[in-house]
Amino acid sequence: MYTAWVLALGAPLWVLAACLVARPERFVWPQLLQPLLWALAFPLAGIVWLARYRLVFDDDSLRYRSWSLREQTIPYDQIISVELSKATPLSRAPISTHVHLMDGGYIVIYTKAFSRTAIKRLYALGSRGGPNKSFKPNPLRGSA
Repeated sequence: MYTAWVLALGAPLWVLAACLVARPERFVWPQLLQPLLWALAFPLAGIVWLARYRLVFDDDSLRYRSWSLREQTIPYDQIISVELSKATPLSRAPISTHVHLMDGGYIVIYTKAFSRTAIKRLYALGSRGGPNKSFKPNPLRGSA
């Protein structure tokens, strides 16, 4: 979904590049610089924002990094359950998830930035202690 937004917001850049290649003599660079910078700003902001998120499934632990750039490592044997905490109203796609730990605490993972495959794998971690019924995938949507 975010890739589609980056491509859509970056469309003016592609049009501008095509015009530059076709007729470079028609453009005055000082007048061209500001629209070019604005066309680059939107897709680059999205790319920078998404690049900060990481969800890594190691052999014995889960590593998660969010917008704060602080990475958390959670050993699998410390995970009690994985539960949906917030979802989109229509598609019920998960936005955030609580990973409940053995010590009584929990970690919030913002799943909106990850693929459906990664989200399903995350929810599968919670099914080790029993069936996890909190994630209800939309039957009308395809899987990633």
